[in-house]
Amino acid sequence: MSSPRKYKAAIIGCGRIASDFDDDPLMRKNYGISSHAGGYVDNPSIELIAAADISDAQLTKFGKRWGVHRLYTDYRELLKNEDISVLSICTWNTTHLEILEEAAKRNVKAIFCEKPLSNSLENADRMVHIARDHQIALFVNHRRRWDGLYQKIRTYIHDGTMGEIQQVSCYYTSGIANTCSHLFDVLRMMFGEIKTACAWQKRDPGKDDPDMDGYIIFQNGATATLQSLDARYYNLFEFDIYGTMGRLRIEDNGFKISYWSVRDSSESLGYRALY
Repeated sequence: MSSPRKYKAAIIGCGRIASDFDDDPLMRKNYGISSHAGGYVDNPSIELIAAADISDAQLTKFGKRWGVHRLYTDYRELLKNEDISVLSICTWNTTHLEILEEAAKRNVKAIFCEKPLSNSLENADRMVHIARDHQIALFVNHRRRWDGLYQKIRTYIHDGTMGEIQQVSCYYTSGIANTCSHLFDVLRMMFGEIKTACAWQKRDPGKDDPDMDGYIIFQNGATATLQSLDARYYNLFEFDIYGTMGRLRIEDNGFKISYWSVRDSSESLGYRALY
């Protein structure tokens, strides 16, 4: 019997999310596999064969960590020389478009791109159109979409258990593009497309990725507020969802839930409360 086919994969950008997070014992304990390389190596259908990074030191470290020997300081040379089907783009968002354009020329069939997808809406749209034109399966690493907890919460909201959604409050740290891109993806997953949004910069107007507060109205009428906090003091990623029949809070940086249902008040006759 012949062995199952293995898809050949490569990674461009060999930093934290590509590799180093899997060397953090707390991340491995709490989340399991925590990097692109770790995911590929764990998958029996994937063979991680090559990597590229502009840093020789980071590239050498990556190669030793994962047993990858085809290492490049120029991603174009990697895509030219290696016959791969799957590619991870783990570089700065300003480079994502140009890397995808080059990968499309080389017949790459699946791309896992780090968030945010690009540095502008125009470039993000170009990436989506290029992927469609070349029949590339393009995925953004918004990992909560594949998390069973978030899928259950989505079902819980959509099946009407919480009643009509009245208000959603969101709290985040580490920038509107970095962490808040995950927040936007979760909101769209839970409540659908956005009708109207407004935002204002809260602090550090010179930052490349500023903290911003905002307000969103979804097409289904649900509303959400965004509230940023300073990452110098702690990390935070939380949602507080209020429906007409209950309250659900996503806490512990997004990986734990608490729930309160509406019941007759134990303190006053004729009132209802959350318990």
